[in-house]
Amino acid sequence: MTGCTARQRKLILWGIGVLFGLTALFHYLYDWTGVFLFSFFSAVNESVWEHVKITFYAALFYGIFEYYREFQHNWNFVFGKAMGLIMIPLFIPFVYYGYTTFTGRHILWVDILTALLAGALCQGFTLLAVCDGRDYARFKYLSLGAVAMLVLLFTLFTYYPPDFAVFAVP
Repeated sequence: MTGCTARQRKLILWGIGVLFGLTALFHYLYDWTGVFLFSFFSAVNESVWEHVKITFYAALFYGIFEYYREFQHNWNFVFGKAMGLIMIPLFIPFVYYGYTTFTGRHILWVDILTALLAGALCQGFTLLAVCDGRDYARFKYLSLGAVAMLVLLFTLFTYYPPDFAVFAVP
């Protein structure tokens, strides 16, 4: 790997805004339409889990676009995107439960900022891996497996949520 081009950097960085827009759309899409298919990637309730899910799928869908637009067969991109996607379900609950523990309440603008930062974090991991001179191809199956596992968990827990706070509707 020799690094990344300005065009690749621009595509990844523009993704922060696209992810934020898609996350906002996915927050309401199922509620607006009632189309069952949308429930796979749109929020079905106001739980923390569903907010993680919509940010994850926004990043995944944009990542698929990025891959076909600019990064076909670039395993550094796949590795970076996988690491970014893994960070989303770690980052959002950490921030949400962290600030609500200290403030004792939910603050809408902090939640919106958290979604924006989660998208930026995902894109940041992608950018770092793509621009890094090292070759991450040895992690291709691990990366794809991790993303597949997250898709499976988001699907399963949307319809069969465990009895944990992160799945509860506040």
